Amino acid sequence: MEAIILVVGVSLVGFWEWRLALIMALAIPITLAMTFGVTYMLGIDLQQVSVATLIIALGLLVDVPVVAGDGIKRGLAEGLPRGVAAWLGPTKLATAIFYATLTNIIAYLPFLMLSGNTGEFLKSLPIVMTTALLCALVVAMTFVPLLGYYIQRAPARKEPTLEEKRERGFYGFYKRLVGRAIQHRWSVLAGSFVFLLIGGFAASQLKSQFFPEDVQYWFYLDIWPAPTTFP
Repeated sequence: MEAIILVVGVSLVGFWEWRLALIMALAIPITLAMTFGVTYMLGIDLQQVSVATLIIALGLLVDVPVVAGDGIKRGLAEGLPRGVAAWLGPTKLATAIFYATLTNIIAYLPFLMLSGNTGEFLKSLPIVMTTALLCALVVAMTFVPLLGYYIQRAPARKEPTLEEKRERGFYGFYKRLVGRAIQHRWSVLAGSFVFLLIGGFAASQLKSQFFPEDVQYWFYLDIWPAPTTFP
């Protein structure tokens, strides 16, 4: 609950629009309810790893509804009817949404190759992660258009065009930065390799340990009561 509240609060501050934040606030419980149902059918209980996985997935699964909701918002800003904008917004981005979801799923699949007690302990992590992201994809393509149709409205003020955004503010700064990077592309490529080598050297100096060492000492004492004879 705390994670959901924080995510919705950050989205409200970031987008500064309560309608889009409300859509995401409604999409998260729907996604989690679907995830609980699928994981129940797969025989995975709510335990330490599965709950931690849901918290990790929360930061990923909100991306898809946000992108779909923003697509609907842009369609309404262009003057499209609500029904057309609700359908066209997520549809135009369906390919990007699908491959972003697939990339996140594949990134966690190597956990299934772990063996021994560690693999058994972390087995539910990639399964729950995959389930949550796929449910988020379904929600983004079904429930988010439905919610967007009834909740979102066209902005009161006309939004600036891309050409206007590129000339001022952060977009203007980013455009100039990218332009200079393209002009000096070989220098940028060489600098990227330098940072890559520095990062590789720093990673080679780190000690690796999958689980932290257990510093607690446990003592076991078996007590066997002597047989008692009654007079």
